[in-house]
Order: sequence, then C-alpha cells, then structure tokens
Amino acid sequence: MAGTFRRISVSQETSFTPKDHGPIIGKHPLPIHTVKKAERELNETPETREREIANLRAIIEKRVQEATDEDKVEATGVRTRFASTSDAELIKFLRARKFDAEKAYTLMKGYVKYSIKHPDVVGNVRESDVRQWMGKGRPGVLPTRDAH
Repeated sequence: MAGTFRRISVSQETSFTPKDHGPIIGKHPLPIHTVKKAERELNETPETREREIANLRAIIEKRVQEATDEDKVEATGVRTRFASTSDAELIKFLRARKFDAEKAYTLMKGYVKYSIKHPDVVGNVRESDVRQWMGKGRPGVLPTRDAH
C-alpha cells in the first residue's frame, strides 16, 4: 500500500481540519470535520440516512409493482440486485445523489444496465483482469467533461 499512514487518538480528531493530510486507519469514528462536511454538502445526518434508506427500499418495491411491461425488466433487475443488500450498499448510491432517493434509484437502474452489458467489469474483478484491461487501453479519459 502506497502512502504514509498514521494512527491518531480520538481526542486528536477534534482538532483536525480538512487541511490535515494523511489517511487515518484503525477503528475510529469519522473525523468531526468529515461528519460536518457530509451534513453540509450531502444533507447526511443519522435521521436522513435512516429515512432515505427506507424510502429507497420502498421505491425499489414500488417501481416493480407499478412497472409497465417495458419497464418491468429494469425494475425487477434493480430489485433482484438490491432488495436484500445491506444499508451500507444503498448509502453509496444515496451519497452519490445527495440523499435524494429518486435520483439514487435512477443511478441504480443505470448500474444494473451497465452490469448486464459489462459483466466482466462489474463482477468479481481480479488484479490480473485490471492489468489486462489497462494493457488494452480500456480505462481512459473521457473526451468531454462528465455531466455529473
């Protein structure tokens, strides 16, 4: 693993600011500045997390129930992939869309479509696979800026 890592005490965390460098390892709670940044930029609080996880799970089920014939495959795919997944997995999608459950669901649909189209990328990826893809020039820079 590259980089310099250091352990800090919980009492040291309180004095940290976003300008402090170096990853923190070990079983420590998130640094206070990280929690505040999540609140400020993502609207993430413990209450929001629980509410939006429940909301996202409800949306997943609702979309399957309300799906037309053409939408049924997508909705079922999202439910199959995410219905029994952990809260931590759902939080990844919620954070990516600032805890907007509708937008997170749309992102999940895109993920499922992509994983069906590219199972070799989304499945169990080994280091040798990554090296092979890089050798083929598969990862690259987008020609234009990403819209998100």
